[in-house]
Amino acid sequence: MCKILSRAEQSRAEYIDIYRSFGIILMVMGHIGFGIYFDHFIHAFHMPMFFFISGIFFKVNQGMTFSSFVKKKAKTLLIPYAAFGLFHYFVWLVQHRSAMSLEPLKCLLFVNTDGIPIAGALWFLTAFFFAELIYFAIRHCIKRMLLQNISIVVISIMGCITTLILPFRLPYAMDASFVGVGLLHIGYLVQNNVIKNVRNIYHMKYYEWIILVAISMFLIFTNGYVNMRTGTYAIIPLFWINAILAIIIGINLSKYLERSLLKSVHGFLLFIGRNSIVYLCLNQLIILCVRKTIRVVGLPLITTKISIFVIAMILLSLCTYVIINTRLKVFLGK
Repeated sequence: MCKILSRAEQSRAEYIDIYRSFGIILMVMGHIGFGIYFDHFIHAFHMPMFFFISGIFFKVNQGMTFSSFVKKKAKTLLIPYAAFGLFHYFVWLVQHRSAMSLEPLKCLLFVNTDGIPIAGALWFLTAFFFAELIYFAIRHCIKRMLLQNISIVVISIMGCITTLILPFRLPYAMDASFVGVGLLHIGYLVQNNVIKNVRNIYHMKYYEWIILVAISMFLIFTNGYVNMRTGTYAIIPLFWINAILAIIIGINLSKYLERSLLKSVHGFLLFIGRNSIVYLCLNQLIILCVRKTIRVVGLPLITTKISIFVIAMILLSLCTYVIINTRLKVFLGK
């Protein structure tokens, strides 16, 4: 059984929050749109990394039952999903007053990998919720590590091929959850050094991970387009290799930056990483508003996109600060 580490415990590994902030920054840039090559690159790893991180903080706890775990995760993941989903639906209704429709609400309540109004990224919250529940159940019900590994491999493969064999999508991004279970498990195995000396990958020399960057870039662009939301993995073995290589690189880079960043930049990245759920839930609405405003100015395309990114990150940080320091934090399950 498991528990999620407290913030005090997580603070001993601030590089993980820095790493999480990179995933959020890449997500925001992806939603703004910096070209097909950038999109191809980030989708190879920027969603898988969050499942991996969760595996890092998975700990055995004999005092937690499955029902208490479900309640805990429902509070921190499903409440934000419902609250921000309904909020964006009402915003969408205001935008489309002449074309009232329940279709976006149906997408929010059922198959949420497409058609969610404005905040399409919310699919991740249900995928994350079910991945953690499945992983918890496996660790709780299956005692032998070999059988755990076999079960997780089977589930992960099912997640990768579900969209290839079924004529419909599973509800609540369940196929992405199956893939997430495998990533969770890899994060757990690495963090707990289950394979002897495997944690040495967190302590690579800078020239080693720079070489790994070149290899990773080559393999990512050798593979086809990947997108966990749509259940697209191209060459499946390459998806797994690329995701893990990029995660290793990202963690090593984060450990390096943890020691070398200016204090103000370090603090800003920690703030993003520790409040990533707000950025995930609000970024597309903020981007939409900023884009409509910036477009009036008539700047060159790349300047426009950079401006949208900078302004959106500032506004997202301000919104986050307000939410976490007021009663609005109830929408985060707090």
